[in-house]
Amino acid sequence: MNEQDYQSRIDAIRWYHDFDFPHGLQARSRVHDADFHRRLWQFIETHLAAIDFQGKRVLDIGCWDGYWSFYAERRGASQVLATDDVSQNWAEGEGLRLAKQLFGSQIMVDQRRSVYELAALGQTFDVILFLGVYYHLYDPYYAFTQIRHCCGPETIVVMEGDVGLNLAEGEARFCFTNTPAVSTFIPSIDTLDMMIKAAYMNVVSHAYFTPPSGTVSPPPSTVSPLRRWWKQSGVRKVWKSLPVHRARPQQREQRAADVVHVDRTLLVCKPFVGTNETHRYKPSFGLTAYDPRFSSPPA
Repeated sequence: MNEQDYQSRIDAIRWYHDFDFPHGLQARSRVHDADFHRRLWQFIETHLAAIDFQGKRVLDIGCWDGYWSFYAERRGASQVLATDDVSQNWAEGEGLRLAKQLFGSQIMVDQRRSVYELAALGQTFDVILFLGVYYHLYDPYYAFTQIRHCCGPETIVVMEGDVGLNLAEGEARFCFTNTPAVSTFIPSIDTLDMMIKAAYMNVVSHAYFTPPSGTVSPPPSTVSPLRRWWKQSGVRKVWKSLPVHRARPQQREQRAADVVHVDRTLLVCKPFVGTNETHRYKPSFGLTAYDPRFSSPPA
């Protein structure tokens, strides 16, 4: 196959990340806000530069087209396992397989591995990357517990995703519209930290990246078709003109409060074993193994 044929194969794939392959072949992101994502990837790479990948075993969760898996390999990782669930991937995982071929990469690939099934790997890793995933999940806490089971004593876990700037302490929002552009789960930063701690990992550092001004969740595009019709139709204008139907001040304030202003955070976490004050009682999901109060048999 010549270079033109390879470029045609590349162009037929809906890529999430940008790639510069050997022999001048290129893939460019097809996401609608690619420029923002490029700045975000640069932000992530800047912080990953402080982590030692040399000779390390790396797990990349939700790898998509393998951008960070190949990054870890370039940084000298001795073993990289790129995992994803292609049933949740709108590109069907084709980009990862082709990129691996074009790079001549030695990474291992498991594209049928849900984040909820990581413990079944029966492996631990030195570095775990969980980038741009948790805010898409219906059960992020269970995902954190699965990650904990893949940790050795000195594992470094790097997570990145959405947080709500204007959420109250201990607050989080779920949005079950099943719309790809919408975050399913947006926590406040202290809520996210506490959930991670409840999975027997400590957050040791935070970094923040601010999306384009005005980014909110859920964005206007997530309104239902019926509500969109209502907002655009002349009926709505007539209805709102009637004094009895005008929104009261407290209703307008509540609507404003319902909008979550989103920031991105990158967390570096480390596992721990010991008494975890977030659990007064025996924790679920196999976490008793990390707490001597519950892992030791009663005297």
